Amino acid sequence: MSFPMRLPSHQRIQFDKPVAVPPPKSKQPSEQKDCSPIRTTHPSPPEIDEKDARKALLGHVSNRYCYGKSAAKHMIITKMNHSSTFHYSLETFTETRQVAWTFEPYLGGHLDTSVGGIPPDPWSVSVDSPQAFETRTIHLPVPHTDCIRTCHVCGGVGRRRCYTCNGTGWETCYSCTGDGYKPHQFVQGDKERCLHCYGNGRKKCWKCNSDGMITCKVCSGTGQIRCYLKLTVNWTNHVDDFIMDQDEIPKERLKCAFGKIILDETGEQLQALSHFPHSTVTRASSNILKKHQDSYLQTEKLVVQRQRIYLIPITRVSYSWRGKSKFFWVYGTDKTIHAPDYPQKFCCDCSIS
Repeated sequence: MSFPMRLPSHQRIQFDKPVAVPPPKSKQPSEQKDCSPIRTTHPSPPEIDEKDARKALLGHVSNRYCYGKSAAKHMIITKMNHSSTFHYSLETFTETRQVAWTFEPYLGGHLDTSVGGIPPDPWSVSVDSPQAFETRTIHLPVPHTDCIRTCHVCGGVGRRRCYTCNGTGWETCYSCTGDGYKPHQFVQGDKERCLHCYGNGRKKCWKCNSDGMITCKVCSGTGQIRCYLKLTVNWTNHVDDFIMDQDEIPKERLKCAFGKIILDETGEQLQALSHFPHSTVTRASSNILKKHQDSYLQTEKLVVQRQRIYLIPITRVSYSWRGKSKFFWVYGTDKTIHAPDYPQKFCCDCSIS
């Protein structure tokens, strides 16, 4: 299907097959404003005392049906070691645009055709952007691309052959499967007339009421469709993070932990960290920024980036219970517990003493 439009870049676009439109070239680094971020040394991690550790453990145990509370209440805490780790995260918020021909029933009204002007480039179409880092998708027509065409399904008639009865107006009776008679309810080997079709073996088509024709859904019976270019705008937030090496607590847990934000930078084309005191974090920052540059920013328009570092406090608690020495950990500002060797874990079929 071709259209007389002054839009050479869209000539190969097909119906309902979106084509990605490359974003405009971004400014060269030399043209960007030099904005050196302010970075300060990170504070010492907050420390908890024995009372806080026991309270956090009791809360953890209370939320688990098969955990006994005696150990948490009466264990002897022998030592508390305080440390911390860092959680680095990078968010790259991008925008992409796609166009595809689409159509809908034409029910009358104004048409924004090419007579009103040359269709703009998709990236020139004004859209209301969401808040930064909020994923969203919107659809809207490209201005000056409307045109009216005869419905390709019904040929402009507004009606089409009923697909239920294939245009006959009748359908086989489902009760007697077209025989007109059914086995008698009370006399074995005898038959009686089907009460659903009165012995005809067929019934009026429920879809078209025996007319054989139904209203065309594509054009809603008007025989005409409105064709236009549909612009799809996607905003995506790409997120990657890094946890500094810490062998005692699984990284999956630490990624979900609450921490204190000690570095928060937002801007376009952020720089890799260079003054952070831990080299593993600075290397991770450089690697993740490069990954986003190579993976996303080649085909997507960069809107804004944000990088953060969270300080996650960790306390290793040594305790004694019934002559055995064990450990548990309290981590995060919300005092989450990691206690894989808690001594009073039971299955649901056991009683807790």
